[in-house]
Amino acid sequence: MTASTPPPWPPHTWSKYAWKTIGQAMRSTATTVRFVAILAAIFVLPSVAAAISFVIVRSVYF
Repeated sequence: MTASTPPPWPPHTWSKYAWKTIGQAMRSTATTVRFVAILAAIFVLPSVAAAISFVIVRSVYF
């Protein structure tokens, strides 16, 4: 995309579309469960793995 080419959508439209899509997805229980599982896999599981690793390293070396 060059400087003279306008963006394919007006500014701020993507976020409105994304929230609308998420809102529609949340109406379905199965999709909500999948969404929560993905968020857990992204945020919670690495934190748990880091905490377990910290405890193991601390117990081995200290």
